[in-house]
Amino acid sequence: MEKTQFNEMPGSFKSKLERIRRFLYLDSASVMVGAGFSLNADVPSHIKVKQWSDVGKDIYCRLQGVSEPNTAELVFKTPMRLASQFAASFGRSELDNLIRDAIPNDRMQPGSLHKQLLSLPWRDIFTTNYDTLLERGCDGLVRSYSVVTSKEMLLYKRSPRIVKLH
Repeated sequence: MEKTQFNEMPGSFKSKLERIRRFLYLDSASVMVGAGFSLNADVPSHIKVKQWSDVGKDIYCRLQGVSEPNTAELVFKTPMRLASQFAASFGRSELDNLIRDAIPNDRMQPGSLHKQLLSLPWRDIFTTNYDTLLERGCDGLVRSYSVVTSKEMLLYKRSPRIVKLH
C-alpha cells in the first residue's frame, strides 16, 4: 500500500492495520479466507464460476428432484441450510462431490491477490474454500505452507498452515 493511501485513511482504520502488521511480524496473526476470495482467481472468460447462491440452487434442485428451483420457496433457504439438508439426505461425501463439480478448480489459477496474501507471514490461513487456489498460489514463494485437511493433521502439521475447514 502506498504511503499516501495509508495517510489518507481514518485513524481508527490505520490503528487496526498497524496492529495486524505488528502481530504479523511477531508470527502471531492468522487470517480467515472465505469463498468470495476465489473471485480474485484468473479464470478464462468462457468459464463460469458459480457463486454460493448458484450452488444453493443446484442443491435445492437435487433435493426437490426438479430441474429449475421454485424461486418463491428458495428465497427462504440459505445455501448453508440447503447444504445441511443435502448432507442429511445424501451423505457428506455426495455434498462434497456436488460442490467440487460446481468449481472449475482445474481451469482457475491463483490471481495476484492470492500471491500477495500468501506472501505475508501468516501463522495460519483458515479457509472454507474447496478450490486449491491458496495451495497452488504458494508455488514460487519463499514461504511454504503445510495443508491441513482433517482435525488429526492439526496435531502434527506445523505453522504456517493452510487449514481447510470444510
